Amino acid sequence: ACVAKNFMNETKNKDLVKQIMDVLNCFICKKKSVNPKIIPCCGAIGCESCIQDLLRAKNRKCPNCNKINQDGAAPIHLHFLEKMTEVIPCLNASLNNKNVCEKHSKQASFYCKTCNKALCSDCIYEEMIMKNKLHENHDIKKFEDMIKDMKKQLQKELNKLIKIMKMISDRSNDIINEE
Repeated sequence: ACVAKNFMNETKNKDLVKQIMDVLNCFICKKKSVNPKIIPCCGAIGCESCIQDLLRAKNRKCPNCNKINQDGAAPIHLHFLEKMTEVIPCLNASLNNKNVCEKHSKQASFYCKTCNKALCSDCIYEEMIMKNKLHENHDIKKFEDMIKDMKKQLQKELNKLIKIMKMISDRSNDIINEE
């Protein structure tokens, strides 16, 4: 029963991470959002350059909601979106058991936040005995602690996103009702 419960929780987490990754993908180019922004008309997330190109175009019809964006509309910058686009791939890798060291192809026990790389015990050992230390003065954490921190950070960021999306939805409804 315990194994089944863990599997179900892991499956739910994988589904949640996939849903979040889908939301964080650019609604225009469908790739991972680069310098993510929110388009004012519907709150969809996209690359800064994709949204700016759309807002500069003659036909400023949003491919997500089909509304015409007003002149002077600007994409909304939210700092936490950048953090989420960094955290989600790491969390996804850990849930899919892809937390493997690139150098030794072993299960990672540590994570270098500075390099964004998974490190195995051999990497750490080599780091201790080598003269040219690749991760000297880097922020290295135990992988399991890193995942816990990422999950906490993700929950905080999701709560912020929910509040912001509600504000955008409320404001959109106000604008629609004014027309």
